[in-house]
Amino acid sequence: MIVSSIRAFFTKLSPVAQFIVKAVFLLGALGSIAGGYYAWKQSTQAPDQGGTSRVAPQSIAPGTGSNPTNPPHDISTAAPLAARWQLGTCLVGENPTNCSLPHDAEVFSQNGDCSAAELIRYAGGHPDIEVLLSRLETRPIESGALDCQVSGLRGLDYRSSIRGTLGKSSGDALRRCTDPGTTEETPCSKPHRREVFYFGPISESSGVACEQRLNEYIGRVSQDLFKDIEIADGQIDGNYFCAVDVRGSNVLTGSVRSLADNTLPIAPAVRD
Repeated sequence: MIVSSIRAFFTKLSPVAQFIVKAVFLLGALGSIAGGYYAWKQSTQAPDQGGTSRVAPQSIAPGTGSNPTNPPHDISTAAPLAARWQLGTCLVGENPTNCSLPHDAEVFSQNGDCSAAELIRYAGGHPDIEVLLSRLETRPIESGALDCQVSGLRGLDYRSSIRGTLGKSSGDALRRCTDPGTTEETPCSKPHRREVFYFGPISESSGVACEQRLNEYIGRVSQDLFKDIEIADGQIDGNYFCAVDVRGSNVLTGSVRSLADNTLPIAPAVRD
């Protein structure tokens, strides 16, 4: 009876109305099919353990998240500070200045190595051969910093960077010599009677041969040279040293480093 009534009602509709009714019924049927398929698909997937959804884990960058096993300010894992100054920056106190002006210190390293050996390499020398003034001190610019400074430059008459200077006569101002008639250190750029070419702990100096060291330091060993200079050695404050001493009353006016076949820089001492 119901089907006959619906059919009679449908035949009385205009062709356009009949088309609309058919479309509505068709869309409804398609929706029912799609919903049934989705429900079937979900039922075939195994539930995740604990009923939680499957979300890919996200990594937490060290020091940036709230992971209690990796606190954001863990000093043991903190990265070193970035370099504060450029390599070769000259300083007065903590302020940069032109290296042509008097200055106290210079930045010589940006890799965290503040050793004397690194300073010697920066200045153009060989760590196993050069002996620098003990007044030159090396340290980080600040705690944890990568850049290192050498202090003690004021008063050495340096009006430039010390980079590469150990290969030049200007590098004599960094080398360790002693004043005439005293044991006080003086730059080898000033008149002196002794130049130290080896200095190290006694415990590490058992195999040191001063004559061989002098050959490496000067670049030659000539008997004529020993008319004016002689080799000296000794111990001081737990260290062993090798040095060149001037004979007579003369003084050296420069370093004998890499002298080779050049003239010995010697002159009569100036008397007061």
